[in-house]
Amino acid sequence: MTLLPFILSGLLFQALVMFEQIDGGAEVIEFLAYAIILLVVAMSLVTLVISLIDYLRSLE
Repeated sequence: MTLLPFILSGLLFQALVMFEQIDGGAEVIEFLAYAIILLVVAMSLVTLVISLIDYLRSLE
């Protein structure tokens, strides 16, 4: 289980190198970065809403 992040990061690095070598690869990498940022923001908002709902239920 502790090796999994290292294996995944190695595979991700190889994929990014492959994308960089093709035409328009920089745009693909930039799009993936923006997609990851938006995903993190969306999941943070979902977590915030769930926490708020749980807090409001505890007040009843």
